[in-house]
Amino acid sequence: MNSNTGRQGYRSPKSGNLGVYTLCSGPDPNGPVPGERLIIVIYDQQDNIVRRLEQVKGDCLDPGYVDFFLSPKCRPTLYTYHIVDIDKDQTAQIIATHTSPEEARKWLVENIDKWVQEHGIPQ
Repeated sequence: MNSNTGRQGYRSPKSGNLGVYTLCSGPDPNGPVPGERLIIVIYDQQDNIVRRLEQVKGDCLDPGYVDFFLSPKCRPTLYTYHIVDIDKDQTAQIIATHTSPEEARKWLVENIDKWVQEHGIPQ
């Protein structure tokens, strides 16, 4: 938590002036707040979360296969993961779907600035 506000998370060095904080940067151990899934929020001037970008686990595409003898036929379960945009009224909209962390990172690199500019709140 930030000591001078009621805000939680890591203030974005690039977009903190628009109220953008990372509550969880996902499974990448090099991220500012590693955890299970990506959660980025936008705070208003009263420290209320007014927008949330969140990664949500979706449907199982392939149940995978485990061989107790560790044969090369083993493969992990494959799921879809959605990037969901949630507004202050808790209305959620899927804005991207991917099946790997690499796809999610690519989407974020290409689209996060647009999302921040559209929804960020000057502080």
